[in-house]
Amino acid sequence: MAPWGRWLLGPARLTLSWFVLWAGFWGAFFVMIGLADPGSIDPGEPEAIARLFTWLGLASGAIFGCLAQLAGGRGGRVLSCILWGAVAAALPPSMLGKFNQIFVLAPVGAAIGAALAYVGRKASGIADEAGGAWLAAARFVRRGFNGGAAA
Repeated sequence: MAPWGRWLLGPARLTLSWFVLWAGFWGAFFVMIGLADPGSIDPGEPEAIARLFTWLGLASGAIFGCLAQLAGGRGGRVLSCILWGAVAAALPPSMLGKFNQIFVLAPVGAAIGAALAYVGRKASGIADEAGGAWLAAARFVRRGFNGGAAA
């Protein structure tokens, strides 16, 4: 693989991993709103929210992946990933001038960054026989922090 291809593989893995956690969190959040207060959801609102949060998740995931790649071999430390996650989630709304959304999105980004760092660090401690889909996902995240190289 070309050097630039290998350089892009790590951020791509982290972007995809980020997006899966982002979609799961916000999907569960809006399902809970729908169950607790279904009258507060206007017609057409679920589709508009899904489009908006899809783009926000992809943008913040790409930012997180690039920040982790720029950190080099130091990626995967929980505290630094918390900071990167908060910055990555806060950057898209701040670029759009929606500064009030930073207070909601930055903590979510920090939590997702911490989760990815935790999963990436635990990937090496999981025994192969206990593996399956969880082991594959953990190794996928770990390779994202390692720049695409096998861990």
